[in-house]
Amino acid sequence: IGRGLFAARASERVVTVKGLAEREVPANLAMWPIVFSTTGNDLVAVQATLDAGSKKIFAFLAARGFAPPDYTLSSPRVTDRDAQGGRMRGEAGDRYVAEQTVTLRSGKIAAVKEAMQRSGELIRGGVALVRSYEYSTTFLYTALDEIKPAMIAEATKDARKAAEQFARDSGSRRRDPQCATGLFRHLGPRPLLPGDQEDPRRDDGPVFPRGLSRVSGTRMWQVET
Repeated sequence: IGRGLFAARASERVVTVKGLAEREVPANLAMWPIVFSTTGNDLVAVQATLDAGSKKIFAFLAARGFAPPDYTLSSPRVTDRDAQGGRMRGEAGDRYVAEQTVTLRSGKIAAVKEAMQRSGELIRGGVALVRSYEYSTTFLYTALDEIKPAMIAEATKDARKAAEQFARDSGSRRRDPQCATGLFRHLGPRPLLPGDQEDPRRDDGPVFPRGLSRVSGTRMWQVET
């Protein structure tokens, strides 16, 4: 019985190869977190400064064609430096550090890019924009289903080619897959390549060409050994 099982398993040995399809596509959704902060020793005054800053940001976005459904305001986050031991007794400096975020989410990619480039107007208006290591600008592609059929065909063709090459090199026999398997996903913004124009803000971590995303897909094929 043991030899029979071994023989059966040996006759079913296969090698699975993968085909790859990857595309660079224009993003159709942008998410821009606008983080601003203030400091002070009076919480009421600190909150008033945050309120004034958020109103200026709302006006800035409205002037560029964005409506309230496009952006949201987070709750404020306040750090008490005295309570957390960040300031020695008698040390100069404000006690409270407060931060708030207005997040713009829109499919108007060109308008978002223009607003980002002109965000210096907010600083001139007294809004203290800060570099955030927690939030970063993101450009996404959400219409994967629209390009998936063509990418499936491309990945399948690539997998078949790899299977045929492996079969020729190893003396094996290519066989049709018993079940079609694959994975298609959005990879996020494409990294900056030589010759690309850099992001002038450079304030949100890695530099990406604005508005470009990558989509990848894989497809499986089997070779009988």
